[in-house]
Amino acid sequence: MARVMTQAPSAARTPTRVDTRSKPVYLFALLGAVIVAAALSTWGQWIASPDFRPSPMGPDPLPTHVFWTLRVIEVLAVSVAFIMIWKFMIQPWRREGHITWDGRFMIASFIMWVTDPIDNYFNFSFMYNAGFFNMASWTMFIPGWEAPNQQNFPEPLFFVGGLYIWWFIGPVVLGCWGLRRLHEKYSNSSMMTRLLVIFAAGIIFDFVIENIFQVLQVFKYVSVWGAGSVWAGTEHQYPLYNSFMMSAFFLGMICLRFFRDDQGNSWAERGIDQIQLPNPAKGALKQFAIIGALFLNISVMYYAPFLFFSMKNDTTPHYPSYLIAEICGERTAYACPDEKVPVPSRSSLSIAPDDPRLHD
Repeated sequence: MARVMTQAPSAARTPTRVDTRSKPVYLFALLGAVIVAAALSTWGQWIASPDFRPSPMGPDPLPTHVFWTLRVIEVLAVSVAFIMIWKFMIQPWRREGHITWDGRFMIASFIMWVTDPIDNYFNFSFMYNAGFFNMASWTMFIPGWEAPNQQNFPEPLFFVGGLYIWWFIGPVVLGCWGLRRLHEKYSNSSMMTRLLVIFAAGIIFDFVIENIFQVLQVFKYVSVWGAGSVWAGTEHQYPLYNSFMMSAFFLGMICLRFFRDDQGNSWAERGIDQIQLPNPAKGALKQFAIIGALFLNISVMYYAPFLFFSMKNDTTPHYPSYLIAEICGERTAYACPDEKVPVPSRSSLSIAPDDPRLHD
């Protein structure tokens, strides 16, 4: 089995009838189809609702240098998105005559945008700057959503919309290149060793990038579990566990792309060549399978552990209003996460920010 394939061969293969053993592609494609349906429903309800409006900025003025930093970041995010679409989707499609694996991966990564607010599913943990161009977010239409007031969460349309096109494919391609280089330079090393090196590099990379963004006020981890964080209690607090989970998530995507068979199929698409379907239908099945694999990966490697830690959040420093957007604190009925504040839900009783028990 070849470990690395950039694209599947363009030549069509005649499907053959084989036994009816389990084909993982069906399970992953079913999950992917459910996620696409849920994403379209969630986005559609949000656009048609009163929640489709800019998030409140609050009384604090956005500093001029921050305003222009956000504008530059939006332009860069969209520009890089177009470049990556051309390089990894359109050019290979024109060359091969069909959409390639990387193109399908980019479509799948964009669908994952619907999961972006899930950091706050149970507790207010993460916040973008409300100064980004936004129309609030679709949080309250995500099935089972619990955290209150998240209709004010400012989902940056240009910045994060562009990010979900290239932030996945870029590091994944880089990680696959790193695995090949490690094999060439240290041929006696085991695959597990090489994966651990990529994992460690991912932790460092994520830590550096995210903290640069925090300094620029692009986003903030507004509340954290202090015992697992650095600079806890300050505006630049950062949950160290986040970088480990983010690196694990990216390593999962790297493995999905790197360990493909000689037909260019990932483990999520296993069995696709044994299915008798027209090529367009098989292509759709592959697309849904990759979406399902990405959703499973991000759910298990990132969101599940992050949400576990979010229930332990005990530290929320003071932030300017454009980094809170009236989700908690002043001008709301909800105190921000604190060791004295029970985790609220949409239907539970709440502790107000001026509750005297918070100051005992």
